[in-house]
Amino acid sequence: MKLAMSLVGAALVLGCVTLKERHEQAIQSTGRAMERAPGAAREVIAHLEALAGSLAEHNEADRAVVTEAMLERAATFAAKAATGSPDDAATVWQREGSVWWHAKQRERAEAAYRRSVDARPTLPGLAGLMDALGARGAFDDVRAVCGSGAAGLADQELDEHLRRCGQAAHASADTDPAAWLSDADRARYDAWRAERAKRDAVEAKEREDAQRRAEERGRKLAVCSATCDEKAALCRARCDKDQPECPRACEDLAQACAKACEAGVP
Repeated sequence: MKLAMSLVGAALVLGCVTLKERHEQAIQSTGRAMERAPGAAREVIAHLEALAGSLAEHNEADRAVVTEAMLERAATFAAKAATGSPDDAATVWQREGSVWWHAKQRERAEAAYRRSVDARPTLPGLAGLMDALGARGAFDDVRAVCGSGAAGLADQELDEHLRRCGQAAHASADTDPAAWLSDADRARYDAWRAERAKRDAVEAKEREDAQRRAEERGRKLAVCSATCDEKAALCRARCDKDQPECPRACEDLAQACAKACEAGVP
């Protein structure tokens, strides 16, 4: 009984935790983990995400207190992690850029995003850098980053990349960001889109065929079921009053007929 009451009490306490308190707990727990493993990329990334998550809250009342000292400490650990784990550097710098961006320190955000892209072009890193450039009206630089960064992305990532290019450059609806790509990247993008269109057409045809088969089967089942109903009605009409088991037998006949329809209609 005591254990049950304790569990109920714990659930109530957890249920009363505010969004601000959740952010505070996340920042504190990830910060302690980061300090226990200095230079570990995973712990640094988790802490940066906790900071950015709080700073990104629309309502100030939902944000944990994040001081300049906390940001500087995170940046110091991020630099160590990026240096010690080059494979994770792009992600570390991108997460740091997000922290500075939400902290309204746009110059530091742009610098961190640029380090991320220099380490390895990724969709989030490129998007962050282009957004930072676009925010200060450097649209020529947005187009340049859009074109140069595409070379490091996979074919299937180019569509989203170009969408973010146009968004960051405040491009009009009739602007084609694909024109900002190099000839080689434009060629592979066009090839990927053609292949995707072909695949989409095949999938659409398969869906149409499946729908047609389902509708045809539904029609056949309806005809078969109607026949079963007619047989059951005829059976009941032939039942005599001194045959109380007859209606039940007719019902069994109808059910057996329906099962035969279900099994026999392809």
